[in-house]
Amino acid sequence: MEYFKSFSTRGDKELIEMALNSSRMRVDAKVELLKVLELRDEISSEFKFKVQKEVEKSKNEIKELIYLRNLGFKHKFDGEVLRVQRSLTAQIIDFFTIFLGVAMCVGLVSASGIILDLWTNGLTENLIAIILKLTGSLVLGAIGLLLLVRGLSRFLQFWDFKIIKENGNIKVQTNRDLSVKEKSIHHDDLMLIEEGGFLKMSFRKEDGSLEPLIETKESKILKTTLSELHKILTSSEI
Repeated sequence: MEYFKSFSTRGDKELIEMALNSSRMRVDAKVELLKVLELRDEISSEFKFKVQKEVEKSKNEIKELIYLRNLGFKHKFDGEVLRVQRSLTAQIIDFFTIFLGVAMCVGLVSASGIILDLWTNGLTENLIAIILKLTGSLVLGAIGLLLLVRGLSRFLQFWDFKIIKENGNIKVQTNRDLSVKEKSIHHDDLMLIEEGGFLKMSFRKEDGSLEPLIETKESKILKTTLSELHKILTSSEI
């Protein structure tokens, strides 16, 4: 709706320019642009047709799970088997985040050194300079620690992660408490839940609790992609 309001205020020339560059737009923006173009009789149908083709292309890409890579996963259809697992790109990002976090944690060591020096030698330089050094080191170290925890947590969570659908049967392989576990689940136990702005695909465990598998809080296209994955996994077609 926000895109529709924004596009509705644009002139015909500007809309034509947007139509020519619609391949760079988000899917939801393309859909709203097409709606606005269809209301402008003065604009040639060739521009409307171009945007319509882009919309159809994006919808097909969603059905083919192309945007699953933006969630950090890859998929593979092998005959009647669908496999979903962590992508190499996402793993590299996790490794880089961990490395960067470790490097930035040096700030905490530096802050400890400043505090120790103050404790043993007292005030040996300008107080403001010391405060700035200490603050900078603590902030750098805190950011590094946050990156380290997030990167390590994500890496461990998705280590050897898999979702496999074969002959209508669904298996999930997750890493919890540093232990990789494989479990067969019924398609009725695989659920999509929207909570706090997140769309989560989870499965119901034997004790009735839910274990999250994949979640996103990003754009509509990623939520639609996750919904499409859930639809494929719970359908009887594979």
